Amino acid sequence: SILFPMVVPLLIDNKDVITDKLFPVTQSSTGAVISEAVAATEVQVRLAAESSARAFVTWKKVTATERRRLLLKAASLLQDRSSEAVALQQLETSCPAYFAQHNVDLCVKFLEEWASLVTSTSGTIPVTESKAHLALVFNEPLGPVLGLAPWNASLILAFRAAALPIACGCTAILKTSELSPASHYFLGALFRDAGFPPGVLNVIHSAPEDAAKIVKALIEQKEIKKINFTGSSKIGRIVAEIAGKNLKPILLELGGKAPSLVFPDADLEKASKSVVEGAYLNAGQMCMATERV
Repeated sequence: SILFPMVVPLLIDNKDVITDKLFPVTQSSTGAVISEAVAATEVQVRLAAESSARAFVTWKKVTATERRRLLLKAASLLQDRSSEAVALQQLETSCPAYFAQHNVDLCVKFLEEWASLVTSTSGTIPVTESKAHLALVFNEPLGPVLGLAPWNASLILAFRAAALPIACGCTAILKTSELSPASHYFLGALFRDAGFPPGVLNVIHSAPEDAAKIVKALIEQKEIKKINFTGSSKIGRIVAEIAGKNLKPILLELGGKAPSLVFPDADLEKASKSVVEGAYLNAGQMCMATERV
């Protein structure tokens, strides 16, 4: 079982990797050390990048129907392991049970929705200057994608960062949050158990003091073709700068400013409850938490 692991391993080529380089994982509400996680070095970064590149050669050719089958299998397994996923999130991030369950329920819906979409990918036929010419535009998997996920909605944001590229025929490396490595490792173990081939999803942790170095090393790996980052604007700027220097596209979801507009004809009791919920759901640890009214 991966519930409450004493040591959270890396996942490379569908194999757990444990070294003697560990860092403590503390529970946010108590400050207690709840586990240790393996801290990747540049050696494991290189191994993960090579694994992702090898897997991409064959994964990009896997039929849409087979990808759909695996995604639905993962959704089914996630439902079966719902209590485990909820417990891991609560243990690491101290989130309320209802919020942890919401993460699980939404991820199941994500997987089912993505599974339904993989067979509908299409290209286009642009208009050409002459009837003698024919132009075709194909949508093809880009390559290994690096997903950088935060802790505050640990399951939702990890699935979105790593599972969606996989659904599209890419492979992925998930760089976990130092605050929720077990919750993020859960995704890798889930996909392994669902039958996804080795290297399709690799999971890398880093010690807090090594995070900047490890993220930079991951982005600079020649095999990585795109970066997906969710987090603060401050760190987003740094990640975008590294990606830009390496001429790699990046998708950023950073901190937002979320106002609530209350109009004169609104139901004030309902509006006030919605404003408070929007501001304080999950203790306000959401990028779209209400900031002003």
